[in-house]
Amino acid sequence: MLGWLCACLLMIAGCQENEAATTSGAIPQGQVSQSVAVGDNQKMDWRKFLIGAWQDSAEVAAGYTNLYQFKEDGSFRFTPNEMICDQRGAGYSGTWELSGQQLKLSVQKEREWVGGKLEPATGSCGSKMELVEATLETRDVNPPRTISFSLMPEDPSQTGYPAVKFGETIFWRILDKPMEEEEAVVNGEDSLTPEQIVRNILPDVRIAEVITEDLNHDQKKESVLLTEEGSLYFLDANGELSLVAEQLVTEEGAGEPATIRVLPAVSKETHVAVLYSYFPSNTQVMVFAIRDGQLKAIFEAMGDQGIELGENHTIIQHWKSYRQEGGFDDATTVYQWNEEKQEYAKGATNIKKSQ
Repeated sequence: MLGWLCACLLMIAGCQENEAATTSGAIPQGQVSQSVAVGDNQKMDWRKFLIGAWQDSAEVAAGYTNLYQFKEDGSFRFTPNEMICDQRGAGYSGTWELSGQQLKLSVQKEREWVGGKLEPATGSCGSKMELVEATLETRDVNPPRTISFSLMPEDPSQTGYPAVKFGETIFWRILDKPMEEEEAVVNGEDSLTPEQIVRNILPDVRIAEVITEDLNHDQKKESVLLTEEGSLYFLDANGELSLVAEQLVTEEGAGEPATIRVLPAVSKETHVAVLYSYFPSNTQVMVFAIRDGQLKAIFEAMGDQGIELGENHTIIQHWKSYRQEGGFDDATTVYQWNEEKQEYAKGATNIKKSQ
């Protein structure tokens, strides 16, 4: 237990263990939201302000970094950096309460990966090694352990996310609501990662990259996985796996390895793009979205000068416009998302005449 706590201290500066454990299962009856003075004539309702998901990074990458999620019913959970793939600690959960600007966490359950083995990391791991074939175990903390933080508001980052110091570490509220689809983890039930689910179904699969997002804006997360062989799989929120496409792989020596990119969300859905290359100098993009519960291709383009994923839901195709007399001019075609037609519509083409 002491070793686990030391790991927590290393992971999040400012955690202070309080040996006087609490057995409270929720915020005590009668406790009201407390308005806390912040600066001149500014008041903050800390209890309301904390509801949501807080990450110790203002950037959202392929996975979450250290993440706290606080719910209105007084429960919380912590999950460590998802991109550190060789760690065995899988987080903890319990209840939270406030006293002024002092946050007290009652840790009632801990999760840990048991067994398995370490292999060279693949995909979006930030560690050199990756723990595979391990089993997630949840155990009760009895008596509960208490962790306390002093809260101090910070200026928002350029992203605009609210920022608060938990002890000495800044966290950003990246989601206004906790991720309800992971309720089983809060309750201490074992949960498998998308990679583990796929490996249980396809033991020999070699996963190159995985993204997990709420693609159809239903408050549940789906996963898209790309294998080293170029197969694209879709794992829905119910754990159902389906093969979406094959041969999405960069030819050896043709360019950067195939990659999955999450595009900016449109009003009803979030799109996923796969980029890969092949000779002589071609870049291929395929864009996918959830339609009728399945991940389906909704756009495809090839750029023999490259493909660019632009701002404002645009895809920019760079290609060669060949001249009758020989040679070619550089050309660019822009595809813009059309909300009414629910498609990427072809827009303006610009041809730059060569000298």
